Amino acid sequence: MATMKTARFRPPIGRPKPRGVPSRNPCDVWAASTASKSHGGAIGRASTGVQQARFLAEDGGHVHSRVNKQGNAYVVDMSYVGKEGADDVQIHWGIYRRSPDEWIGVEDVAPEGSSFEGGQGATRTPMQRQKDGMWNVTTRVPVELAPITISFVIIRDGKFIAANSGHNFCAPIGIRRGSPAPLGVSLASKGPAQDKTYAVNFALYSESATGVRVCLGRQGKDGKMLEVAFDPLLNKTGRIWHMTLEGLKKPHTLNYGFRVSGDLSWKNGGRFDPAAVLLDPYCKLLAPRPHVGRGVLSEDESFESHPMGSLSQIFDDDFDWEADCRPDIPLEGLVIYEMNLEEFTAHSSNGFADEAISGTFPGVIEKADYLESIGINAILLEPICGRAKGASLGDPPLALFAPDGRFAASEKHGELPKPHDVSRQLKRMVKELHKRGIEVLLQVEFGPTPEGTDSAPKTLGLRGIDAKTYYLQGQDGDLVVLENASALSCNSPAARQLILDCLRHWVLEYRVDGFCFRHAEALTRGHPHGAPDPRPPIVEEIAFDPLLSGVKLFADPWNRSGLPELAGKNLFPHWKQYSEFSPSFSSDAREFTRGAAGSASKFAHALCGTADIFSDGRRPAHCLNAIARYIGVPLADVVSYAQTETEEVTWNNGVEGAAADGTLLARRLSQVKMMFLVLFLSQGVPVIAMGDETGQTRRGSSRALKRASFRWETLGGGDAGKSGKDLQRFVQQAILFRRKHLQLLQPEEFPLEPAIKWHSPDPDHPPNWEGDACSWPEGPESGSFGSFLAFSILATDEHDLYVAFNCTTHMVEARPPLTTSPGSVWRRIADTSLPSPKDITLDGEVLQPGAAVHLAPSSALVLEASPAGAP
Repeated sequence: MATMKTARFRPPIGRPKPRGVPSRNPCDVWAASTASKSHGGAIGRASTGVQQARFLAEDGGHVHSRVNKQGNAYVVDMSYVGKEGADDVQIHWGIYRRSPDEWIGVEDVAPEGSSFEGGQGATRTPMQRQKDGMWNVTTRVPVELAPITISFVIIRDGKFIAANSGHNFCAPIGIRRGSPAPLGVSLASKGPAQDKTYAVNFALYSESATGVRVCLGRQGKDGKMLEVAFDPLLNKTGRIWHMTLEGLKKPHTLNYGFRVSGDLSWKNGGRFDPAAVLLDPYCKLLAPRPHVGRGVLSEDESFESHPMGSLSQIFDDDFDWEADCRPDIPLEGLVIYEMNLEEFTAHSSNGFADEAISGTFPGVIEKADYLESIGINAILLEPICGRAKGASLGDPPLALFAPDGRFAASEKHGELPKPHDVSRQLKRMVKELHKRGIEVLLQVEFGPTPEGTDSAPKTLGLRGIDAKTYYLQGQDGDLVVLENASALSCNSPAARQLILDCLRHWVLEYRVDGFCFRHAEALTRGHPHGAPDPRPPIVEEIAFDPLLSGVKLFADPWNRSGLPELAGKNLFPHWKQYSEFSPSFSSDAREFTRGAAGSASKFAHALCGTADIFSDGRRPAHCLNAIARYIGVPLADVVSYAQTETEEVTWNNGVEGAAADGTLLARRLSQVKMMFLVLFLSQGVPVIAMGDETGQTRRGSSRALKRASFRWETLGGGDAGKSGKDLQRFVQQAILFRRKHLQLLQPEEFPLEPAIKWHSPDPDHPPNWEGDACSWPEGPESGSFGSFLAFSILATDEHDLYVAFNCTTHMVEARPPLTTSPGSVWRRIADTSLPSPKDITLDGEVLQPGAAVHLAPSSALVLEASPAGAP
């Protein structure tokens, strides 16, 4: 080795390998005894059993490698064509599997006349002159050694000659060049029918990596892995590393990941950790394991703790969608139920005969009739993508394309569900919900990642693959932090492709009906430093994608200050395609309900669809309204706890927490029902948080680790069950009322007077928009009615509506306006102060013409005009 003029051809001295033939691949993933054929994606010109490659040498000559499988051996022919006049031409070569820098001995496969450089795995072999200027050498490699690569340079009259690119020449054995598309893993070809072997293509994007290895291990075996390096000369196109491995046996039982190496200094933006086995960002099915995480492996160590993909994804799961059809419900007609899939059915009170389906996709199917009975026609699932080891329910997902195995039920007790079981169970859930007219919407997270920060890194995937490309970086080179985690650079070209491919996969493979982008502000941050972009490419590309533009797109910004400034406000760019959660609906509705001073104007604004945000070319139905979110304080706790762990608006009505006083409990219940009426009567799409419809509590907590499972016992017997069922009935009837008056309550345009009229208790007097809620007068003529607000919608082709909210501590006497249709009368539809079932009845009690109505403290009233004598 000392005679070499450059170190780039030399295997590293620090890790010498013993001479001799390398061991057979350690995890028995290779079919070593049968013939195989090349069916495309081969190196150079491919023919049956032959792989070829031609290289331009740095001296202007040409090198040709040819690998032909003959029986139980590969015949490898290496030739050199250069200028005439050479007296001595040799090849300096070695073989490797794990890394181009780790040569291993070839004494048992070297041709006669070879010399060996002790301890370094390097061999010199004279080449035979074919004619002047052409030289050749041939060797035979046993099939059981595959997959390996012969790496070599030419020595011409003592001068070392490499490829014109500066890399060594190579002759891959059992490895084809592969294809750079599609990214991830895909089935390249099948071997002969009698062999039952497969060729699998691997493709990984990394701009900054200097080396990549694919790691393969068989589930349930001894935990050893086969590691095969990508040759940087043949197995890389542009910034994509790719190879096809032939002869794989039973790939559906194989797990895979990548090791990626590069600049370890971080100064150029990389965060490489060659000891980490990394999850393929395009992994579509996760390897079954109880936990996933990061560890350090060698060929002799277990891979069980690593986040790895399953090669079973290269096969179709043969799921029968039957006559499935998307419900395709217009925005105006949606009633969304925000839920955590696991916690929806995890509680022991779920009534399941088979406890194995608790907290799973099949569990949701069992409770689908419950959702349908309430009137829900869309569920919004918290992220169901695969998470890292130890991740809590609110943490960002790791595997963006793959459903988490924790949501699948095991077929056999004590066994983990197989990857395709996870896929099929999710598809069945979607199909069964579609049969009931219920859409499936997914929350997706493309902002914070599960890979920690620079100060507390967790190298699991993208961070170790190409942090410079996939992560936002500050001017100082540190990774940008969002929600205590490094932030994805959503507008880098590679990340944009990743996001688009991910969303398309969920639509095509699982037939989901739309997406809600959590931390939507992350989509607007420019690459590479994260400045808000008023025209972010990824947001625009999603909006006009031929496939994605046909599903529902919801933006859910968690930090509006991170949005770009448009028209003097921090707004999400929408291209009239994105719906969005109202930033103020919850606080405005809560402030008015608790009787805050001067809250009537903002409350009315919320009722009318938050026009200052959504009147820029969108309809009122583009506004998503939620008073409580599943990740926040439950609605029952909003009126029961003034001291919570968040900055949300809450109050306790004079007693903190649980109470036994009947009057207090009735007031709290009336306020909860009032807020449900606000939700269903407002312009926009109502979003109900799981469990709020039965009054479930977290005792004032909103933290993810304290989330409570849906308690099905609240719909059972006893006082708790009666209370839960009564509230559920109220919600159900309110949804039916909303649907009955959908055209009136959800117009195409934002409502203005005279279509909607606002009232004080006296219909001839306007509301006191800025009144003091703390003072209550003896009558309308003596002061403020700031905590009372009423409105009427006078229809031309539908029944008139009158809605009043009394958020005071006193009884209010109010007079509804005259109906527009002669002979029609007002019917009381809802009064939240009354006990069930009188609190809401759709046939309604008829009121005497001109009579006043009395609203109890903290209550709401809904009247509907209908012809006198109508049933």
